[in-house]
Amino acid sequence: LLQIPTPILSRTFQELGSGVKNFSTANQISSTPVPFPYAQMLVLMLCGHWIMTPLVAAHYLRSAFLSAIACLFVVSGYWSFLFIACQLDQPFGNDANDLELLKIMERFNENLKVLTEEKVQNPPIHKN
Repeated sequence: LLQIPTPILSRTFQELGSGVKNFSTANQISSTPVPFPYAQMLVLMLCGHWIMTPLVAAHYLRSAFLSAIACLFVVSGYWSFLFIACQLDQPFGNDANDLELLKIMERFNENLKVLTEEKVQNPPIHKN
């Protein structure tokens, strides 16, 4: 079949095994969602924060303009963290921020095809 030295063939099977392990890990990540009560409690706490932040900012900052700016940045920052976490929770799919699994698999297959090329069949000769 393939006339290649044993160390190179062994390395090939090692890489294939690593790919299967990484695929299994990715599958496990995609099938384990964030617990629903945790997500709901997080949204509830953010809503409480959204209500309380202007009150606290108005008390400590004497300027209405500074209070509004501080509230805008702090509250929108925390809500942005929530939305980023929601995107990271589902890394697979067709959204703009998802991993491109088809391209990753095509690149992996192209790397495997390189092993069948004529140049790769003969190891290099080292001269001392």
